Amino acid sequence: MVVSKRTLITNYKRNLRAYFEEQFAVFFQSIPDIAFSAIAFEVVPETGEVTVSLNTEFDFYRKLHYYKTQKIVDSTLTEDSLHSLKCTIRDWNYQAIATNQPVDEDVIAFHFQDKPEQFMNLFVNAILEFMDTDAYQLLPKVNDFVVLCIAPNDSIEQAQLRFDKLHAKHQLKKEIAV
Repeated sequence: MVVSKRTLITNYKRNLRAYFEEQFAVFFQSIPDIAFSAIAFEVVPETGEVTVSLNTEFDFYRKLHYYKTQKIVDSTLTEDSLHSLKCTIRDWNYQAIATNQPVDEDVIAFHFQDKPEQFMNLFVNAILEFMDTDAYQLLPKVNDFVVLCIAPNDSIEQAQLRFDKLHAKHQLKKEIAV
């Protein structure tokens, strides 16, 4: 069954938000007193499937120390290379804490086939709306917390630019609404 694009967008955002609110509540009850340095929402644009991973500040510095002592990275990292290392999801301790397919992948394919950037904009906007929820606000975050919304073919820089652009628009809409 094919639904309108508007219905797809509404259902995708609603289902994603409900699932993450439920999963975050359960996850954060199981690990109190841990501050996180980054969260990644990895999405497959062709199917809409989302996987969430988290990293703690402790785990980041532990991995950084390991890389420096093993001479895997230079001991004098630039801010850009440090940020890149911070966003290396495969090194994170809490990988795939939640995975969800908010709507049927056939519906995603019908509306977004050959339009991955349009889907990524929808996805990032859904995440920005989720970030306004109480469930997300309960996430214990460090000051330089990183949010990454990334697709398999994205570079970290590309994903960060998309997120920053849409985040600025989202903030402006919230200010206008007030």
